[in-house]
Amino acid sequence: MPEELSRHIAFVGFMGAGKSTAAKLTARRLGATWFDTDEVIVQRCGRSIPELFAAGEQDHFRALERQVIAELLAGPPAVLSLGGGALEDADTRTAVRDGAFVVYLEMSWPDVRAELPSLRRTRPLLQNRTEGEIHELFLRRQAIYGQADLRVLAPRGGVAAAADQVIAALASRAS
Repeated sequence: MPEELSRHIAFVGFMGAGKSTAAKLTARRLGATWFDTDEVIVQRCGRSIPELFAAGEQDHFRALERQVIAELLAGPPAVLSLGGGALEDADTRTAVRDGAFVVYLEMSWPDVRAELPSLRRTRPLLQNRTEGEIHELFLRRQAIYGQADLRVLAPRGGVAAAADQVIAALASRAS
């Protein structure tokens, strides 16, 4: 493994897949900087994401998300965890694909369905949506995530295995 990252690593996946936790552990193991784009947005605007969505400011959130991701990609290589919908924006998707090694933390629909009660409480985008609507969102995003450089089964409690897979894939690419 190189001493420094040569490019960004971006974790993507559906809500609840463990992107932030896996990205943070991967960064720690690599001695790299880690950013959670949702956290950067919250720090920047001084309001939580549920507050932004409740105020009808989803478009503002998505614009901030685009800006934050572009700024992070322009900076020194780091490990990034992106919000579940970040790659739905075509420009962001292209920038991430061009500027990062993209890791898709993959969840099955049955796993997402099992998590729906807790996800609905914490994810404003899922509130007031039927299971069918959430499944459509899942399928649409899954097609986008599937373009990643590496697919890793979402670590449901075992993020160390996900971090190991990412580090092993990077090491094999470096050699």
